[in-house]
Amino acid sequence: MVPESARLPGANLGDPEVYDPNEESRTPELLAACTAQGVDPTSLGLDPDQDQDYTIEVLSGGAQELDPETSRSWTAGVVLEPLAALESFGGLSFDRAGLQLSATYFDILVEDAITEVDRQNILDECLAPDGGTLCSRIFRDSDGFVGVVDESPLNVGRDTSVGVDFNMLFTYELELAGEFIDISLDGAASWLLEQQFEQLGVVDDNAGETESPDWTARINLLLSWEDFRFNWFTRFIQGGEENATSFDDNPTCTPEPNFPNTALGDPMELCRPVYFTTDYWTHNASIAYSRDTWTVNVGVRNVFNREPELVDSAGVTSIRNVPIGVGYDVLGRTAFINVAKTF
Repeated sequence: MVPESARLPGANLGDPEVYDPNEESRTPELLAACTAQGVDPTSLGLDPDQDQDYTIEVLSGGAQELDPETSRSWTAGVVLEPLAALESFGGLSFDRAGLQLSATYFDILVEDAITEVDRQNILDECLAPDGGTLCSRIFRDSDGFVGVVDESPLNVGRDTSVGVDFNMLFTYELELAGEFIDISLDGAASWLLEQQFEQLGVVDDNAGETESPDWTARINLLLSWEDFRFNWFTRFIQGGEENATSFDDNPTCTPEPNFPNTALGDPMELCRPVYFTTDYWTHNASIAYSRDTWTVNVGVRNVFNREPELVDSAGVTSIRNVPIGVGYDVLGRTAFINVAKTF
């Protein structure tokens, strides 16, 4: 549609507006794409009898032209037991200790991924300089305006996920003042090397972004003595940042005192969308007592009351400014008690 800046009043009152090419702000590629759609970009919207406030209808449902999704995955791993090796080849004794280390490399590929593309992305792709694949899903009315957009599922490209999983298990029987305490340290970490989504030829690698951090890890310490068990659980999520190429800075922005990532008290501080997160740690602790058929477990989740990371929902998939699907605790510090009986 002709932009307001490129419109001149008609010669007489009530006459249609006139297109002014000297004030054209659209790119030649966009004008060419509109023309290829059978629309005159220099006249669409100038007729005062045309209602420019309209709703685009959406067609959704099944699709018969789909190809089946296919996937391929393979893994390769190694498991090490260094203490057992030292006992076998070094003549050392580790009767009370055990250590197991493992690493697993994974490579997952999904091709002909099926998804629904929303109408705005369909319109953007059709009018993009290197687009045009989805133009057949746009149906215009006789006046040239878009009437219906087909959002039914289609094969859009491929998804990949590549990374390494690490695991560690250490056990030890500690003798202290004639008593024996069983110690177990169980840890796991995941290193995400690649998480690509290819949609209609456009590849986006999300690894290292806020929703797909490079590193996540957990470690669980368990101490057992007679009928008591003490558990300390720690979880780590590395910070990430969206790969936006630019941000709109507002030189007159006044930072909110309680909002993260801004300088306090400086009314001239440049502001930008928060499209990044910092490293995130949480800790849980509990004590359990078991006797006969009864078990009582008392503990605290998020011991240090770590708040979740907050982001700008305009650039990060989030609910109430908290990235979803990452694992942030939104409840804060909570205490619990569980009582169980076996029969």
